[in-house]
Amino acid sequence: MLKKISDMLLSFFREDNIGQIVTIVLLIICILLFLLKANYFNVIIIVKNHLKQFVTNRGSYDKSAFGVAFIIPLLLAIVTIINENEISIADGSFINAITLIITILTALFFTIIGLVLDIKIKIKESSKNATEKVRLNELCESVYKTNMFQILVCIILLLLCFVNMSGIFDSILLRGGIYYLSYLLLINIMMLLKRLYVLMNEFM
Repeated sequence: MLKKISDMLLSFFREDNIGQIVTIVLLIICILLFLLKANYFNVIIIVKNHLKQFVTNRGSYDKSAFGVAFIIPLLLAIVTIINENEISIADGSFINAITLIITILTALFFTIIGLVLDIKIKIKESSKNATEKVRLNELCESVYKTNMFQILVCIILLLLCFVNMSGIFDSILLRGGIYYLSYLLLINIMMLLKRLYVLMNEFM
């Protein structure tokens, strides 16, 4: 395992990869600066709202939940990069499959927005007490924030897949980003499903 990691790092920092690495880093910095400055395209608030869901009543992050949602995808992405040649996923067909799946999921997530709005109307019109309505509205807000974060991840993932398929870049950094966001998306889908199940169960 250590030999694979060292070989991966050596191949990553090969002389012919340095230009690609610098270009990708500069591109990411430019995009982040643009998003922070342009109000119309500032999506940082979506990430912030999603991260706030991992904050406990004490004001600190729930380390276990945060680790499952963000650290485990990173570890899985590293393992995938190390073993991608052995499990034959470094070819274009795998990226094409991810692109198709992400496109379908993006449409699904946009549909969930309408579902959440309908549930909020049902909560308002229901005969539940005020405390229960507050709880359900908070759950709706949580589902909405998680869903918007998932849409953002899908868009970024699609852009990375398009760059990969275009052949402009072919680096471990790019593929690692695709693997990480894919795992991040899958794990956060489970969190979204659990909350949707609780909401739907209240009105079935």
